[in-house]
Parts: sequence; structure tokens; C-alpha cells
Amino acid sequence: MRPSHAALLPFLFLLLSCEVPQDQDWYERPESGVTYRSQGSRRDDPPPSTVLFEEVPAPGGGTEVLFRTSDPAYLNPAGHAEWKIMDTSTSSTASATVCRRQGSGTAGQGLIFAVRSKGGSFYFLAVMVNTKQQYTIAKYLAGKKTVIQDWKSSGLLQSGYGVRNTIRVSASGGDISVYLNGSLETTFRDTASGGIPALSTGGHGYIVEIAPNERLPSGSVEVAFTE
Repeated sequence: MRPSHAALLPFLFLLLSCEVPQDQDWYERPESGVTYRSQGSRRDDPPPSTVLFEEVPAPGGGTEVLFRTSDPAYLNPAGHAEWKIMDTSTSSTASATVCRRQGSGTAGQGLIFAVRSKGGSFYFLAVMVNTKQQYTIAKYLAGKKTVIQDWKSSGLLQSGYGVRNTIRVSASGGDISVYLNGSLETTFRDTASGGIPALSTGGHGYIVEIAPNERLPSGSVEVAFTE
């Protein structure tokens, strides 16, 4: 069930009325193992037919974290994103292997990192890839997305459905290096914005984009993650 605008008003008022300190020590660790929507609110009642970041047996053995939905409630004219925080430990490195099996080939899936929280709002960086050998870098502040690096082609990525691409990030002295399939692709530096200090270290997790043209409910979006 999607929250009404009226239900979101108290949350938005609380967020806007809080004075945001300028030092990083105000951050609270996010709660792990919880799925959030692109606007940052908790999903307490996902549709029964929907699997959101659930650990399942992987083809060929072992386990994977699977995101799957055919629910048209996730469609949004501006696109939509779902994420899950997997580890709240503060770290300067994070990695994930991602594989889109179904859904839009231009939509992204990938790694969120430098995850921090304050008063129920979440702040993090994300590196996503698609099936077209492209990657993008973004920053999410309380659900609001800001693009740091627009979609860019990389010969380090594999193209197509059912292929696995590994994303790894490593932060040092404020510089964040992005590795794709084991090789350095780019290095960037986050900047303070919206009253939020620059991000580089924190928790990590997974993110999936659902494109506005997904063929739901006749089709589905399915993405698998491993570390």
C-alpha cells in the first residue's frame, strides 16, 4: 500500500524542522535488514507475490539476495527505486555482484554505500549498472536523488541479461574509487550538500531501479545480488 500524501506530511514537517549539524558525529547507524522506498519510507506490507531483497538458494548452489516484483503499484512516471541496507557497520569499502534477469535493460541496479541516517531519514551514495554496459553514480538525501555521474559506457562491464557484474568502492582521504569487475573505472569525491556533510564511509546495501515502462504485471523485474 502506498502512503498517502497526508500520511507523509508529519514526516516531512519533522525533517524540515530539524536543525542539521555540520559535523559527521550526528549520524545514527541505520537499521539493517529493512527495505525502504525511494522516498525513504518503510514498506511494512509488500504484496504477497513480491520478493524484496530476500535471501534464496542460488542457481548452482549457495545463496543470493533476490529482488523480484510484478506489482504495477511500483510503477511511477518518474521511475522508482527500492533499496535494502545489508550492513550498518561503518566501512570505507563495499562490494556487490549484481545480475538483472528480467525487466528494463536501461534501468539500474547496484551498490549503495556510505549509508548514514538521522531521525529516520537515510543518506547514501550509489553506483548502479545496467544491461547496456553503462554505469551511473548518484547521491540520495532523504530519498531525493542527485546524479553525480550520468549514465556512461564502460568497456569493463558485461552486457545483457543474466550476466554478473561486480561493483566495488573504496574510500581514502575523501576520494572514492569505483572498480568494475576488478578494474579501476573512476575516482570521485563527494561534496557537502543540502546541509549534509560529504559522504564517504558508512553502511552498505543494494538498490534496484524500476523503470516507468516496465511491463508489469504481465512481466516482472528480477535482480540477484551476491557479495
